[in-house]
Amino acid sequence: MSDIHILDGNGSAVRMACHLAVPTATNLAGVGQQVAWANSGRARASAMPVGTGAGQIMQAEADELLAGTLAEILIEAQPEAKATAGERLAMLREAYGQAQAQLAEQLRCLRYFGATFSKQ
Repeated sequence: MSDIHILDGNGSAVRMACHLAVPTATNLAGVGQQVAWANSGRARASAMPVGTGAGQIMQAEADELLAGTLAEILIEAQPEAKATAGERLAMLREAYGQAQAQLAEQLRCLRYFGATFSKQ
């Protein structure tokens, strides 16, 4: 399975779907991060259709997204017009790093997800 999927681009911007593993650790409420990701509504169907052709993801990958074990973060990047292939690849990797940071921030927002208390 690929980690970076190019969805589209117009020459000045590239829109991509980054697929990242959701950690198996537990949050401060004792809830697994994958469970928190799924039960908070963040686990969603992909922006990409399921299939085996170009621009599609495999059914197994789609299932992981819905289960909360894999996250899809959409990123837009803007390559330099005269960038070399190597520079474009570096830009994609940098954008993937931004997706990793976004996932980490969203997981921080879920650090108490699932905690319950009684008023007594």
